[in-house]
Amino acid sequence: MKAAVAMVLEGADSIRNVAKDTGIAKSTLQRYVNKAKHAQSTDIRLKPAYDNKLVFTNDEEKDLSKYLLTASKHNHGLTTCSTRKLAYEYAVRNKKNIPSSWTHK
Repeated sequence: MKAAVAMVLEGADSIRNVAKDTGIAKSTLQRYVNKAKHAQSTDIRLKPAYDNKLVFTNDEEKDLSKYLLTASKHNHGLTTCSTRKLAYEYAVRNKKNIPSSWTHK
């Protein structure tokens, strides 16, 4: 992504041609080029921010899924509603930053 943005910013080629050559969607490349043009510093984030609202770490998520699999194997499978309640309790007990909708739903 950095190389594609650099090619466009240096004027080596158009966004459309760079997107076609690299296999990146044109709109995605356009968004990152605009982000780079308006950035205050040269160090910009060139990847999606999927992890900014995660509640559990990967290890905690694995622990929770291991528990659910173990419970299922012992014929104590949980419904989807009780699984959500378990995830909520797990997050509260581990003092996680949870969305407000979790509290009132």
